[in-house]
Amino acid sequence: MRFVDDEGRTWTVRDVALLPERALVEPGHARAVERYFVNPLEEKRVYYFTENETRWARPEQLEHQLRAAHPFTPQRQSDPNLYRV
Repeated sequence: MRFVDDEGRTWTVRDVALLPERALVEPGHARAVERYFVNPLEEKRVYYFTENETRWARPEQLEHQLRAAHPFTPQRQSDPNLYRV
């Protein structure tokens, strides 16, 4: 899904869930553990959900998560989903 932040930047939003292996899912998936934000310049940011946090993809929620997200740098090569985000 696409999201435009408060500064007018467009981001692609994707979630990763454990099903039982890591898999890309649409934002809002109940089993999501991470949310990725990717802009057209390929800047990637990752937000880690807390256990009881809602996974909804509402604009105000996405804005909060984007501000709390960390720059994303792959930690391992073994996960093929890391480069498809």
